[in-house]
Amino acid sequence: MINQEATNYLKSLKRIASIEEAQATSDLCLYLPEPADFTVDHCSNVKVYGLDSINNIKAKDLLTVIKVNNAILADYKITNVLSPSSYVHSLPEKPWHITTQGFLVTRMTDELKHYISSQSELMSEHYGRHEMDQFWLPCSKKLFDTTSADLTCIFNRRVSGWDGSMERPVIELLGAGGHLQAVWNSDEQCFQNRSLEDNLIKEFDEEIGLELNADDIRQVGGFINNKTQELVIFSCIYIAPEKVPEIQKYALHNVDEDTDGIYLGTFSETMNAYRQDASYFAGGNAAAQTNFPNNSEIMHRIIEMYSSEK
Repeated sequence: MINQEATNYLKSLKRIASIEEAQATSDLCLYLPEPADFTVDHCSNVKVYGLDSINNIKAKDLLTVIKVNNAILADYKITNVLSPSSYVHSLPEKPWHITTQGFLVTRMTDELKHYISSQSELMSEHYGRHEMDQFWLPCSKKLFDTTSADLTCIFNRRVSGWDGSMERPVIELLGAGGHLQAVWNSDEQCFQNRSLEDNLIKEFDEEIGLELNADDIRQVGGFINNKTQELVIFSCIYIAPEKVPEIQKYALHNVDEDTDGIYLGTFSETMNAYRQDASYFAGGNAAAQTNFPNNSEIMHRIIEMYSSEK
């Protein structure tokens, strides 16, 4: 359903065909060349019409273009440019924007060990498409050798979308995340970015199916994805061990979110396996060098944050 108020506001902005044009004004600009048209829905998603490259793409987020000051500190400057995500990602040279990503962690307990063991047996026919396709990842420590000191990670079992298939599921390291969305504020009559925490909470609810609050989120830092021109603001999200069965239940056969279950594994061993060969992970070896396991500062910060990993 169209939000006419938000649509009219966005249409009132100065249209630009290049980011450089915005530098000549302090006014807010819309990076979307004429003659493209668009509408904004009540979720603040923008549907673009009239550009052949994106005519068939559904309504997507409205993004704020940024300048990155210091990636690891997640330090950036907001510019005076808004642009629909569908248009941004159709460009060979994309303007810089923000993605928030959540890495799901928990601690091993006796109850969780028994759940993993029983689930591994129950789901043996569901998993097993390749050597790494096991509920408890085979690159991890042996399950019953783990202790509460072992940081345990929860990964999506991705079977469709941008990577993965039912025949060859892949391990998606990041549990939930997405673009930092600019949303319509009817009281202020303008678009405003969600807070980093609110953005993760929204994505977590949609992708994982659990309620999250800001206290569960611990921001680690940022890193650059040069391929997509994104500043990835990376956080760890702690999941209580007793919530893991709920996440598995929600993820099984969840085709809307491209998942069919989850994986669990110990942090250090899984990150080492990824660095050695990322072919069974989402994005594969092509994406590995820009992903966080190969970012020494991000890894150091996670280890420091969960000090029993030292």
